Amino acid sequence: MSPRTVTDWVTEALADADIPGAAVSVVHGGEEVVSAGYGDATVEGEAVDPARTAFFAGSTAKLFTTAAVLRLVEAGALDLDRDVNDYLTSFHIHDTHSGRPVTLRHLLTHTGGFDPDYGLFGSADPDPARLPDLAESLAAWQPDRVNPPGEVIAYDNYGVALAGHIAAEAAGLDYPALVEREVFTPLGMSHTSAAQPAPPGLAATTATGHRPDGAGGQTVVPALAHPWAPTGPGQLTTATDMGRFMIDQLSDVPVLGDTATTGMTTGQFRTHPDAPGLTFMYEEGTTAGHRSLFKSGDVPGFHSAVTLFPEVELGVFVVVNGDGNGDFDIRGLAAAVASAIPAPDTGEAETVRDTDSGHLAGDYLSTRLPGDSVLRAQFLGSPPVSVVATGDGGLITSGITLSSRADATTQRWRPIGPDLFQEVDGTATIAFGPDGVLTGSLDQSQVYQRVGWWRSPALHLWLLLGAGLTGVVAALWFPVAALIARRRGERHPIGARLARLSATAAGVLVGLLLYGFASLTADPAAASEAMVTGAFSVKVLMVIATLVGAFAVAVAGFAVAAWCRRWWRPAGRAGLTIVAVALSITAAVLFEYEMTGPPFV
Repeated sequence: MSPRTVTDWVTEALADADIPGAAVSVVHGGEEVVSAGYGDATVEGEAVDPARTAFFAGSTAKLFTTAAVLRLVEAGALDLDRDVNDYLTSFHIHDTHSGRPVTLRHLLTHTGGFDPDYGLFGSADPDPARLPDLAESLAAWQPDRVNPPGEVIAYDNYGVALAGHIAAEAAGLDYPALVEREVFTPLGMSHTSAAQPAPPGLAATTATGHRPDGAGGQTVVPALAHPWAPTGPGQLTTATDMGRFMIDQLSDVPVLGDTATTGMTTGQFRTHPDAPGLTFMYEEGTTAGHRSLFKSGDVPGFHSAVTLFPEVELGVFVVVNGDGNGDFDIRGLAAAVASAIPAPDTGEAETVRDTDSGHLAGDYLSTRLPGDSVLRAQFLGSPPVSVVATGDGGLITSGITLSSRADATTQRWRPIGPDLFQEVDGTATIAFGPDGVLTGSLDQSQVYQRVGWWRSPALHLWLLLGAGLTGVVAALWFPVAALIARRRGERHPIGARLARLSATAAGVLVGLLLYGFASLTADPAAASEAMVTGAFSVKVLMVIATLVGAFAVAVAGFAVAAWCRRWWRPAGRAGLTIVAVALSITAAVLFEYEMTGPPFV
């Protein structure tokens, strides 16, 4: 693909996605063949310069942490298979799974077993001076170990932050100085930094994050600092610097050493032996017929991705400074560039006959779902992957798409090996590992674990909506019922009046909660920002959710009293009972998704 074609692809994609600017680097055969900026870097209209305009890399910077760790492994300062507690001095990882210690190998393949995203609520701040240091935050926000290490992939920010801290302590440096010494300086990445705040010279050339304002314009997204710098927040880089990094990753004589290059470009963990998995930090896959390695990063206002094609010495980096409308395909440019290189003809896998896939049927839930954090609420409504066996040994999946076709809602799969399936009319594959773990070929940062149908977040959302709307109807009906009773001259005891008042108040709170939740989640990028900053609006919703739980208990008690003491007519008692059940369901869902407190985390 020529530079002109890259320009056409990017400019069209930016316009379609309503994003102000982008920077791109394409390397091939050890050279940078495209280094270009597009659109605006700032609200003042400053043009993007690929060599000088710095963008927040987000989780793409996990690659720098990984390379630094592996450099210390090669130097003998760290051991990939040693218990991480042997390196920690100010705190230790809980020994949840006795005899199964967490190692750096686990941390660099997202298999440490930690509850994902615990501690992230309210952890970011625009002012780096208000942040705790890395060690302090890792000790304070240590997640539960929900899986034994080395068994299940679950994208793990805590694990990578921990790996960066361990490497920094082993080197006797803070984390920014570690990656500067081990990665940026050797590669000449002079416009890349992990320091928070950024060095003045780099800060002056940093792009501004944007988000559509809904009125045809853009609003500025404030830059956020975070103590877990090894996971990516706060790290800045340019397209030209990323070109240098990709060239070294693809080199036969890498500046960063063989351990870093080999470890990051060869498979390290797979759920199924014949399916793609993870290297140290990259996701394996197939793009335009070529084996590919992918890593992306997202922070409010910025999105980036690196895609490497080791066998053809090709690398593509793209970064944008806007959340856009959701139409920007962060993988699309790499696929378009790689399609210009003839792919090897691997043939089509044959269908395996006379096989039974019935044991694989069920619902599968993503391992990215947090277990003990209000960030879990962002997944409310997400469908599981529903797997149905067909009579010919194949499968049908629905819910979250695992297809190579983005618009596919239902996919058919044919068996091509033991618990391995090829998409019909597509290029994707799925596979099933031990203990009912499903993995797809398009996103290796998560897998899907089999769960009971009752654990579906989509079901929980419908329960919340149904029960919540019942509560809202109660808020409207009970005042009317009280007026009717008064006109009839009926007098009821204080308990009955308190019951009606409680049901009405609970209904009003549920209505406010549903409206607030819908408003918060209408823009996923804004919702994510609200969660990591611990926005006041989220805390208000959590307080309301907690009050709903309290009123659910009170109304349930009043419903029992209404029958025992024969308040009102039977229809009135039945109505209060229905409201009590609806409020109990609402409270149960809110509790399940960690929206109640205290604590509000």
